[in-house]
Amino acid sequence: MADIRIRRLTLENFKCHKALTLDFEGRDRSLYGDNAAGKTSVYDALTWLLFGKDSAGGDESRMEVKPLNEQGQTADPQAMTAVEAELEADGNTVTFRRCLRGLWGCRAGGRETEFLGNSSRYYVNGLALRKGAFDAAVRELVPEDRFRMLTSVTWFARDLDWQQRRQILFDLSGAMTDRELLASEPGFADLLEQMGSRTPEEYRAWLLERRKALSGIPETISARLSECEKILASLGPEEGPDRQGEIAGRLEAVTARLKALDSGDRRELTLRLDGAKLECRELEARNREHRMARDRERAGLEGERKARQQNILSIQALIGTLEGTIQDLRARQDRCRERWTAVNGGSFPGGNCPTCGQSLPQPLLQEAANRFQREKAASLTELDRQIRDLEPEA
Repeated sequence: MADIRIRRLTLENFKCHKALTLDFEGRDRSLYGDNAAGKTSVYDALTWLLFGKDSAGGDESRMEVKPLNEQGQTADPQAMTAVEAELEADGNTVTFRRCLRGLWGCRAGGRETEFLGNSSRYYVNGLALRKGAFDAAVRELVPEDRFRMLTSVTWFARDLDWQQRRQILFDLSGAMTDRELLASEPGFADLLEQMGSRTPEEYRAWLLERRKALSGIPETISARLSECEKILASLGPEEGPDRQGEIAGRLEAVTARLKALDSGDRRELTLRLDGAKLECRELEARNREHRMARDRERAGLEGERKARQQNILSIQALIGTLEGTIQDLRARQDRCRERWTAVNGGSFPGGNCPTCGQSLPQPLLQEAANRFQREKAASLTELDRQIRDLEPEA
């Protein structure tokens, strides 16, 4: 385990501490204060951060970490609770932080906002992690049992069971294991062999289970003996021997039938059995071949289905493109028809001399009118051609 020192511990809205920062600077420190001043809460904050428990090892589901009001209720349910510990492990600084936020919202079918529970966020060196990764980082630094041993004077004597305490003492003193102890005494050789790979505790539990199972056998035997005695008692004085004779006769008949089967009969039965086995293997081979053919057919059909589905998608995309093109052509046709209507509705406006403003002489006026009609006809012809060219193909 690394050499771990606490450099700083910061509490926000944790139990009785609204905001508290303790600069330990990696040195030994002592906390003094009156009863209920919050000394234990500091230890609770550290164990809650690292292991999700209070200082006594109780699960956090049974501890209230947020500050309470005089009525014993959460003072500010929407306030965030956070604990951050800056530690120095073998000269390297590592920071653990946990934040607890309340979740608020409307339940299904409800309209009012209500408290839905709490959600925790975990950070190591400022990086957000899932709870599993956070716990793994803590365990790599210091396992909980080692932390408890180092920080609680009552953990070993009060909170550990006697098997754990014995194992720790044996590990510290270098005592022999149970198997080594049994192996050192020849009188325990048979016991060690019967134990196999089990520990003494496991072997004892196994023996108890065996004894429990065997303890019910005498009762079962007694019940069956009683049943047989009732059957014998129900038989008349002469019925028993008659039944025995009947059973003996049936046994002789069966024995005679078995003797009647000579080697030829057995050989015929063997051949018939071998033939049935061969036919069964042939049927299994045909069944496998049929399944393989069906699988190949299914794979081919699946490939064809996917190809056709892809073809359908391509056709649908092409249809969409063509529909867009058709709409564009029709819009252009409509604009050409509007221009054709405007040109066709136009008339010769007459003509005046651009210099003096007087009407042009009749020959020039007639020439201008003829030129207007020719240009109008040419424009209408060109617009008709454009309209025909823009007509979508069927």
